[in-house]
Amino acid sequence: MIRIRMLEMVLGASICLCACQNMDGETSLLENPIKLKGEILPTSRVTDLDLQSTRFVEGQLAGVTIVNARSEHENVAWIADANGYLTNMGTEVSWGTGEITVYAYHPYSVGMSISNSFTVSTDQSTIKGYLNSDLLWVKKTTTKTDAPIALSFKHKLAKLNVMLKSDSYDDLSGATISICGTDIATRFNPLTGELTPSDEKNVKDIKASVTTSVALQASCVIIPQTVAGGTTFIKIDYDGSTYNYKLQETIAFEGGKAYVFTININKNNPGDVGAVVPIIPWG
Repeated sequence: MIRIRMLEMVLGASICLCACQNMDGETSLLENPIKLKGEILPTSRVTDLDLQSTRFVEGQLAGVTIVNARSEHENVAWIADANGYLTNMGTEVSWGTGEITVYAYHPYSVGMSISNSFTVSTDQSTIKGYLNSDLLWVKKTTTKTDAPIALSFKHKLAKLNVMLKSDSYDDLSGATISICGTDIATRFNPLTGELTPSDEKNVKDIKASVTTSVALQASCVIIPQTVAGGTTFIKIDYDGSTYNYKLQETIAFEGGKAYVFTININKNNPGDVGAVVPIIPWG
């Protein structure tokens, strides 16, 4: 009788264990930390200089807010690895009982609020200056998963690519390229991704990056805005001369688009120069 009673207890415990495992399969998932992976749209490169064209540069920080998680998670820094996976730099956050919504932006700012001022760097000749100007944003609502949540970020600002050519110079590597006459500030809402004009204009020149020599390329990021025709927009300083490109017509620079300016430098004709300007998707 004692053996039969012990067998019943063992069988009962086994049945309970299986039931608990089945019932708690979803519950255990709730206790798993939320994992994130970032990608950047579109997945095709614009030029060889395109930083963050498909995924984050390693070491970059994104600001993440997660709504309906098990604990509060507001504007927490997550750091990217070389493959785009994001690691939580704050307190671990787990799933709640239903859907969660993830809001994320780049570059991370400690004091980011729902109407924060964002300013692009006036010196984007360095990788740091460029990346600190590349405003990215994403919102995603999703159900529980043990896999990393794929976040498809989009570029919020406009990109300028300047391509220099010359029949006069064999090497343009010493050239300095500046973007002139643009407002460098905007207001950004990290929960909606919306950009709104700043209270006051802040018009300054932006020093663009330079990468190659003969077929010189330079890039920078600007705030979406309209620049009037006739404005001196690109300035190239080289070999003691200054070359200015004036917009031939008014251009409304849009977020998520890249504008490629191809400019020919003629040693015997410094001053105003012309350009070819194709527009291509960026994000």
